[in-house]
Amino acid sequence: MSVRLSAPRGRVGEGLPRAPILIVLTLVAALAGAPPASAATTLVVDTTTDGYGNGPGCTLREAIVSSNVDLPIDYCDGGSDPTTIRVPAGRFRLSVGPAGDN
Repeated sequence: MSVRLSAPRGRVGEGLPRAPILIVLTLVAALAGAPPASAATTLVVDTTTDGYGNGPGCTLREAIVSSNVDLPIDYCDGGSDPTTIRVPAGRFRLSVGPAGDN
């Protein structure tokens, strides 16, 4: 038994449902502008003071919180996983705040 396949006559794409084609084209266009999944964020700590949202610079505490929530905190840009936190040389004196504090 043999089966012969032939292309339908008429215009190319005629008779195909348009909704799935539009959905695929929309997804391709949206993903083309998206950053690669492996894009890493680097947060640079530029002060040795301990603070949260109350001063210039990106503190170590703010960088850690920003990395955990993937959002900008004060002068720390935030970003997406994975995140690298670059810490300068120096002494960092961190204190534990009251319950519920960052």
